[in-house]
Amino acid sequence: MKEECLLVIVNQSYREGMTQEEIYKIARKSWRVSLDKLSSLKYVFAVSNSKIVGMFECYDWHEIKDEK
Repeated sequence: MKEECLLVIVNQSYREGMTQEEIYKIARKSWRVSLDKLSSLKYVFAVSNSKIVGMFECYDWHEIKDEK
């Protein structure tokens, strides 16, 4: 099976021992993805120093223009 995925590098924010919820919070902040690609993305992987530290299945996408 072939699925489209997005790799998010979290080197600066990731710390050993983080929960999956904490990893999700740092990984979801700054994804820059073409709107055309969103419909085909099924998984997002959080990567730190070449190691997958989190995997998330995508159900819905929301655009955030201002993090505040």
